[in-house]
Amino acid sequence: MDQEPGQPESDTAYCAALARAEDRDRFLAAQFASPPARARLLALLALNAEIARVPRAAREPLLAEMRLQWWYEAVLAVLAGKPPPRQPALAAFARAAAGAGLVAEPFERLIVAHARDLTANPLRDAADAENHAEALSGALAQAALALLGVTDETARRAARAAGIAHALVGLVGAGGNPVRDLIRERIAEARTDAASIPRAALPVLLWATAAEIRLRRLDRGKTLPPPWLPLQLAWRAWRGRY
Repeated sequence: MDQEPGQPESDTAYCAALARAEDRDRFLAAQFASPPARARLLALLALNAEIARVPRAAREPLLAEMRLQWWYEAVLAVLAGKPPPRQPALAAFARAAAGAGLVAEPFERLIVAHARDLTANPLRDAADAENHAEALSGALAQAALALLGVTDETARRAARAAGIAHALVGLVGAGGNPVRDLIRERIAEARTDAASIPRAALPVLLWATAAEIRLRRLDRGKTLPPPWLPLQLAWRAWRGRY
């Protein structure tokens, strides 16, 4: 599909605004990537945000299922190198994914996980919560690393753990203390080999920092994100830590 003049810039701005509004933690973490890599990450986060809000926006479960199927087919088209439907997050994602070696399976699991929100199907236990979080964010973190050009296997394992921890923070109310313990375990796992992980992976691995900060606030009964989160992420990034 040929781009009209100004469309790439418009798509990028759309993705940045959507990621900032719907996924603030990961939007902030993406700011520590180089400008081209940041644009790729924001395209992925915006795509995820578009998919995540389908169950919240649809009035009828059947319509939501149809919309989720539309997104899945659109992502498949992008990954196959085909022109996507004209939609700003998809257009930006298509440019970001070109040559990145992304595969369809994580996105399929992501969409299935969001489809679960359409049913009265509560999480059964901590293991179920972890599986759900991995589908929502663990594989997404690995896709984000690919968009950063990081292929190191240690970094991939750490990113998966960071992604799970961040998604679990959003589920902690349903899971109680076992889920909180699991978040701490995944944060520790993400940091196991921190010294050997490429610095280029930080915009994804900082998800673990955001998860840790949010968990501390939840432990004190506070649900709103701290206003100083950007400064905390910046301090960790400057030191090359997460």
